[in-house]
Amino acid sequence: MRLYVVFGEYTERLCQHLSAKYEIIGSDRTLEAAVAAAQILENPPDAFMVLGDAMASTLVDGRFDRDAALVEKLKELRKACPTSRVVLILGPRASDSLVQEIAKLGIYDIHRVEEVTPDTLCALIETRKTFADYDIDLKVTGSKGETSRVTVQELEEKTPRPSVKEIVAGLARLVPRPSRAVPMLLTPDGLVEDESATPETIMSRPDCLAVFVPASWGKETVRQMRRNPRSRAIPVVVVGGGREFVQAGADRCVGRITDAVVDEVAALADRLRSLWERAETDPLTGLYTRGFWDAWLQEQIRLGRRFSVALIDLDHFKEINDIYGHQAGDAVLRAFGQFLKSRTRESDVAARYGGEEFILGLSQARTEEAAAVVDRLRAAWAEAAVP
Repeated sequence: MRLYVVFGEYTERLCQHLSAKYEIIGSDRTLEAAVAAAQILENPPDAFMVLGDAMASTLVDGRFDRDAALVEKLKELRKACPTSRVVLILGPRASDSLVQEIAKLGIYDIHRVEEVTPDTLCALIETRKTFADYDIDLKVTGSKGETSRVTVQELEEKTPRPSVKEIVAGLARLVPRPSRAVPMLLTPDGLVEDESATPETIMSRPDCLAVFVPASWGKETVRQMRRNPRSRAIPVVVVGGGREFVQAGADRCVGRITDAVVDEVAALADRLRSLWERAETDPLTGLYTRGFWDAWLQEQIRLGRRFSVALIDLDHFKEINDIYGHQAGDAVLRAFGQFLKSRTRESDVAARYGGEEFILGLSQARTEEAAAVVDRLRAAWAEAAVP
């Protein structure tokens, strides 16, 4: 049997065990990654073996819903590889309603178990369920979320075997963690420990993709980080925190930082960055939108920071549109957007205010300093040529 394994942080070690009996044609730690791979597979596997918790994100329609996220990803997997079985491993508390929704997708190999071993997983793979194993209308009956039709009994053994979790517990590759309560930043170069970091400096770093902060920083710090408009695309993960930190604005709370956690957070950062770039970036000029500008301005005022504002208008722009057409006008706006982006600091904000009007926020700049900057911009633009 050709098998594709999706089993979270246990994937690699589990593949080693299963490869003695099955042909492992692929593996991923998260269901999202498996779905992406399935969409381009030329020769789909006979079966996907999926751990229900192996998801990078549980965000669905702006809210966290693990069950809905699982059903959505399984639906995409079935669409990509309709002829492949999906052997799904769920925890013992998985609800009957979840099992029913998954069965509606044509996935019947659903197993609710408390603990598994490589041998029992092989047994589950070989245990093929069909529509006949479910009640009419795919309803399951029973109490406490357990029924005989979806519960897999452990194989009887003379000596206890270690669970998958126990097998890999000592072998899991841990990302180095700070020995003290200091934040860690996820950058393109990996995790970086920063003892001197503050909420403000973290969110102003252009290379910061995500941030792991200790629970000792407190909920108010998380709220402060979330009030910064630049933080919208940066996942905030609290190490050692609970639900109260999520309510304060954290994206996740974890007990420790592992490779699997870092992979999931990196995937979340990519999605958030793409989402907010579309929402906050003017598609023509590449500058920030007025909505982002308004949020940035209010935050500077709230924090009492020094900044200067320059309102910029392109002279004779209407004449360009009238004489050369709107395509030429768009070319001018596009070129000016690139011009501003290339001549402003990372800490500054350049936005399209409307039409041919632009606004520039210069952080920590006095009026005379801002005037000098604008004079240099005006002189440089006067010499620029629009292709």
